[in-house]
Amino acid sequence: MFGEINTSISLVDIAFPNFVFGLGMIMSMVPLSNISCATLSNEEQTNVAGVQNLLKNTGAAIGTSVATTMITRFSQVHQMMMIKSLTETNSVYAERLKMMTSSFLTQVDLPTATYMAQSQIHGILRQQATLWGYVETFRYFAVAVIIILPFVFFLHDSVKAERKRKKKMLQKQVLE
Repeated sequence: MFGEINTSISLVDIAFPNFVFGLGMIMSMVPLSNISCATLSNEEQTNVAGVQNLLKNTGAAIGTSVATTMITRFSQVHQMMMIKSLTETNSVYAERLKMMTSSFLTQVDLPTATYMAQSQIHGILRQQATLWGYVETFRYFAVAVIIILPFVFFLHDSVKAERKRKKKMLQKQVLE
């Protein structure tokens, strides 16, 4: 999906994946809570639930700030990379500037029209740079998920082993 992304993207292209992401987050919280409390006694589970909520909220705050920082920094990097091609020697830029300046000439004088055209082109450049900042941030988070995902299977195995251990302990207590 992100290979085809551009500044003309529709709301549906963003809203649907975010809706699916939200469902995934909801569906992952209950099993995550169960896994984190599986090895604890009933008395300890109350305290763990509070700590888990604290960590979840802290992680969400840190994740939001990290994502925002990454988007801002990557947007700045892409803006610096793209601004290099906005020179008078670039024929595409020169033609677009001339076309936009001529459209503004019906309303204002030449220096003001040129300034307005340059400002509009710069606004488009900032939109594209911000878009690529989002795309690059998404890629980094996708790599992080791919790296972290195998650890979920190890966690699942350790919970199974702990359940077996508890089951054996209960069987010993029943036999005694």
